[in-house]
Amino acid sequence: MKGAACRSLTAELFDIVRMAVGYRRTMPDHLLTQIVPHMPSGDMIAIDDLISCLLDTDGLHDDLADHLEGAIATIRSCIAAGTERRDVPIPPERLIGCDAAHDIVDVLSPDAEALRAALPAVEALSRATRHALDFAEGVRVSRQMLSAE
Repeated sequence: MKGAACRSLTAELFDIVRMAVGYRRTMPDHLLTQIVPHMPSGDMIAIDDLISCLLDTDGLHDDLADHLEGAIATIRSCIAAGTERRDVPIPPERLIGCDAAHDIVDVLSPDAEALRAALPAVEALSRATRHALDFAEGVRVSRQMLSAE
């Protein structure tokens, strides 16, 4: 029974890691083509660190997860900085019981729009990396517990 459980956990871990590695493989190009052109030069440190980590190291590790979290926070900050809230009048034909009303609409700059469209791929790699690391830790702890018996 122990062997079957370990093989099953190992097979599941392999599938999780394979998915994360697939995201990781395309990320440097994604960052360079979809993120970097739309980032202000003063906010490039986290993105540059992530690109260096992806190019200089292999595999999935805590440093990669940390760099991904920093890059995501920076990208979200740039999206927020490129977002303007505007009052938009509601058309009179949609109004009931009043003469005028306004709605608040977020208007994104072209750069913020491009960053918002590119962010999900970075978030997917971050989730996959964190999931693989957490699952690997779970397998390691489980094996320790089983071998202690």
